Amino acid sequence: MNNKKSDNKKNQSIIDQAVLYIKNNKKPIITGAVLIIAIVAIIAGIKTYQSKKYQKLWGDFFLARYNVAQSENGTDTSALETFVSQNANTAAGAQGALMLGEMAWQAKDYSKAESYYAKAAQVKAFEPLATAALIVAKLAQNKYDEVIALADDFANKYGTHFALTQVLQNKALALELSGKTEEAKQVYTQIIQQEPTGYNAQFAESKLRTLK
Repeated sequence: MNNKKSDNKKNQSIIDQAVLYIKNNKKPIITGAVLIIAIVAIIAGIKTYQSKKYQKLWGDFFLARYNVAQSENGTDTSALETFVSQNANTAAGAQGALMLGEMAWQAKDYSKAESYYAKAAQVKAFEPLATAALIVAKLAQNKYDEVIALADDFANKYGTHFALTQVLQNKALALELSGKTEEAKQVYTQIIQQEPTGYNAQFAESKLRTLK
């Protein structure tokens, strides 16, 4: 019984470290790129669709964002939630879903974050980054098998994507926490080979030094 408690405590410690690391380093990678995608999507959309309908869609999106910003402590997301539910499968809807996912993540509501990242991933232009964020949310909820499966699918679809090393890191953590230490070590080694410098490589090197 004591051994089981010790293992659970150890696993929780690893999860806490991983979530803290991801929280500290995910935002500039995921959110920054999402903003770039949003700008590109808007520019491309304006060039391609000069219709009032398209202009209204993005106008409504920015109005919903404004309502969130103007609410007390920026916590009233009802307008943005309504916008996302009414504009599923559009670039503006995906951008809104990612914003809501980030807010839920910051509030440590990982289940809610997962649901919004999943919505955003349904829009092709947002799929890679939204999936990378979705994997993080699943890891925070100990959904290790789902993390591994999604990471493998991501690697097959987006083998050259800049978020791949972060996805591989989450896969390695899921394998480690599942008790598959040797497989985890192989993935940590893969991360270092693919990205010899940077946060992910440092994290992988640290893991390889501690894993037995």
